[in-house]
Amino acid sequence: MALSKRTIEKGLRKKGFRKQKKDHITFRYITSDGTETSIFTHCSHGAGSKDIQDWVIGLMAKQCKITVNQFKDLIDCPLSVKEYEELLRQCGVLQLESFDNQ
Repeated sequence: MALSKRTIEKGLRKKGFRKQKKDHITFRYITSDGTETSIFTHCSHGAGSKDIQDWVIGLMAKQCKITVNQFKDLIDCPLSVKEYEELLRQCGVLQLESFDNQ
């Protein structure tokens, strides 16, 4: 199921991703304690990119270090920032000492 570009961008911003303007539209993840991470995803900005197709969503999910279903939950809000950071911590991508104290 395709998602709209607007929905994806809004969902990413809600969950701590910050838009960076480079050659492409890039969203970099900033943790809940303000730490910039190496986690990023690109969002298409071409003329025909109002809806993002499933295969592109799959690539975006991979860039965010989660599954497609988890990515869709991240965008649609069932997956909270804390839960996302826990998934990243469990797979060894994110290591936050302060996260363990919460």
